[in-house]
Amino acid sequence: MNTKSSIPPLELVVGDQIMRFASVQEFEFSLNGRTAVPSQKISALMKLSPRELKAEAFTIAELEKRFFALLQRSEDITINTAMSKLDPTIFSADHGWRNIIAELNECGEEYREFKLAALKKYMQYLASRKTLLMGLYTEKKALMEKADEVKDHTMFSRSDKLSATANLESTMSGGTASDATQIFQPVRKRTPVTRQLPKGEPLILQVPVGEEIELKLSKHKFRLSNTEGMELIDQEGQHYILSKGRNVVGRDMECDISLDPTMKDISRKHLIIEYLGDNRLKLTDLSTHGTSVTQ
Repeated sequence: MNTKSSIPPLELVVGDQIMRFASVQEFEFSLNGRTAVPSQKISALMKLSPRELKAEAFTIAELEKRFFALLQRSEDITINTAMSKLDPTIFSADHGWRNIIAELNECGEEYREFKLAALKKYMQYLASRKTLLMGLYTEKKALMEKADEVKDHTMFSRSDKLSATANLESTMSGGTASDATQIFQPVRKRTPVTRQLPKGEPLILQVPVGEEIELKLSKHKFRLSNTEGMELIDQEGQHYILSKGRNVVGRDMECDISLDPTMKDISRKHLIIEYLGDNRLKLTDLSTHGTSVTQ
């Protein structure tokens, strides 16, 4: 794309700040920081129930379809007309997105490429938010299932005691144990689920104290462990302590966690692990051969 433009620079007023962009590339670069979910939004989403998380993820999926259809038709329709017909409230207030879209709607058709760029970047923000929602949904469902297992186990233990009492009474009376003592079944364990990380999109994981999560970088097995602090452990048992904040993992010597250079299918910069505190990690795959987690 040609960086030079015959149109005047784009000026947007976002909050109390005036932003000026001479090219679409400059505008796109400034929007990159607005594609991640802000921390205050993450805190709010963590308070939602699994049903509420699933409902919001569904709403975002519907918005993505609507915006994608608009982008597909952008050659056939006037982007000004299309965006002006969109209800501004469907855009999130996070990162000032609603304000940015409203400001762009005041600009003429000559700023068409800027508007398309903003819509594409906003879709990246939606993708990040949907990934977070589904990650939180999976975690909360797992916690609920674990709580149910504990409850079932408690009931099963009580049934064992009742069964023993019934057998004792039956023996003393010369009779046989009642079939009613067999009504409780053993607790079924939850089958682990493996998820492939979408490239470039962050995924939030909760690693409770004393637990581990299986991780694969390409075909190589690793573990995210929170047994003695938050660590990454490779298949040879090597421990790498995860620092608070950003940890880049890969074969490159400049990575925060530099892996064995002979593992050629692991990218030079394969994965970003951000330690957010409160037993939470944010994983972003940068690789060619992929990253997966099993919980």
